[in-house]
Amino acid sequence: FVFGKIASIAAIAIIIETYLLPGYPGWPAAVSSILLMTALNLLGINRTAQMAAALAIITISFIIFSISTGFAHGLSSQSFSSGMLMPEANLSTLSAASIIFFAFAGYARVATLGDEVRDPKKNVPKAIAISLGAVLVIYLLITIVFIGILQPSNEAVPAAVFEAMVSITAPWFPAWLIDLVVVGASLGSILALLAGVSRTAATMAEDKELPAVLAKRNRFGAPWLAEVIIAAGAITLIETSQYTQWVIAFSSFSVLLYYAIGHISAFMQPKEERRQPRIFAVLGFALCLLLLVNVPGPAVQVSFVILGIAVLARYAIRRVAMSRTEN
Repeated sequence: FVFGKIASIAAIAIIIETYLLPGYPGWPAAVSSILLMTALNLLGINRTAQMAAALAIITISFIIFSISTGFAHGLSSQSFSSGMLMPEANLSTLSAASIIFFAFAGYARVATLGDEVRDPKKNVPKAIAISLGAVLVIYLLITIVFIGILQPSNEAVPAAVFEAMVSITAPWFPAWLIDLVVVGASLGSILALLAGVSRTAATMAEDKELPAVLAKRNRFGAPWLAEVIIAAGAITLIETSQYTQWVIAFSSFSVLLYYAIGHISAFMQPKEERRQPRIFAVLGFALCLLLLVNVPGPAVQVSFVILGIAVLARYAIRRVAMSRTEN
């Protein structure tokens, strides 16, 4: 989870760079956005529920606007050729399906709200199903519009896709406003991810799963060292990755891996706690593995190396902690 979300922070920061300073050396906008959001978190400043709702409304409104103007403009039927359904496209489809998991987040957070809602056994699964369904519909529609308007090919896929699409479907719409919406949404995501991942790392440190020093908090209640290390990890990933797609692929691989672990946990639940037949956990685990091995680029190999090092480091840390306790 922690590794995956660090990669997510890096990927989202790269999106900001793509819209503000495309092609500029050194990724200044991406790095600055991470540093700014880290500083805000260190000061204990986080998004309130009202701010999160306002940000979501603005973002969804812009996406609906993009979808509506796209359909109103008209989609190219040539973009949806039968070639997309040919057998040779199957592997590409699996790779695309694997990296789309980078864009899914928040459902684990919904699942932890059991103590804060009425009848959680009924309402939490309902909330997950409704939110997941809504997101899937939005993703499907925006994908159809992107393909129908931009007619992407392997040779030329625009980086700032919203700018490219809206410039065709609504040329009167100011480009700077598109940038503002995208950057605002991205900064909000980085802020939330930094807060969530650093606190997860701090909790793991309190449970002796990570070095205890990561649990230290400043006077604002923020786990400052965990925040700084996570931000540094995201910046390092940005500066050392050759392609943006590799960062997204690494994030998706990590997400799929802990989804697979989640399915194993669901399979091992006692019968009285299980809400779904075990076949769903088996099917989910199998599909996660199928997508894992189809993550594009070097993400599979690199991820196994990094996670292997992390497991060994965790083992060493726990051995040291246990020896100190015994002494």
